[in-house]
Amino acid sequence: MPKLSRKLQFIVLYSISMAMLEAAVVIYLRMIFFPSHFDLPQIKVPPLVMSAELSRELATILMLICIGYFTGHNKATRFAWFMIAFAIWDIFYYVFLYAFLHWPSSILGWDILFLIPVPWYGPVLTPILVSLTMTGFAASILYAQSRTYVLKTNLKERLTMLAGCAVILFTYTSDFILYAYKMDISVVFAFTLFTPETYNWTLFFVGIGLILTAILSFLRRIKRADAEAVGTVF
Repeated sequence: MPKLSRKLQFIVLYSISMAMLEAAVVIYLRMIFFPSHFDLPQIKVPPLVMSAELSRELATILMLICIGYFTGHNKATRFAWFMIAFAIWDIFYYVFLYAFLHWPSSILGWDILFLIPVPWYGPVLTPILVSLTMTGFAASILYAQSRTYVLKTNLKERLTMLAGCAVILFTYTSDFILYAYKMDISVVFAFTLFTPETYNWTLFFVGIGLILTAILSFLRRIKRADAEAVGTVF
């Protein structure tokens, strides 16, 4: 366990540092393009800036994937460390934004969560809840991998989890996609006009519920495997 603890310390340090860098970029963008407010809809930014922003978001995910790859020793542990790094980065990103900008003023306030392949809109609380859920799943994977037996998520658990992720993604993107379709305008143009009004909390918690169901199923199997291992020893 000391080795695992040391890995966690460095992952936390890396992710918090990365969150500070991410927040700094947003602070600079606000000073340049949004000096008076962060309200939606967003103003149109130069194409070069938008291209750089999309590239930055992709680079961020690749960096998190890399840290997970080099920290883990197989697919399961690499994915787990990726989720932990992602969750810490995402949460501290908002911590730093609030520390420097006093934004968001409320965890229920709207934010543009991601831009690829279309903008994702949601209350700030939702990615925080997703991050906490990811951390729980990652912890269960690392616990299972630390035992003498090898236990992986089964097909039913993976499908349930994917369904939950799809539902949450739908709550983030569906209103924007529908707006762009109804207005018959490009995604880029819609981005400068669209203002989200309501968020489908019911569907969001359905998605979270599906993910938690898969995690609990996995944890129950870990518990049974632990009991069987103890029974074999004695």
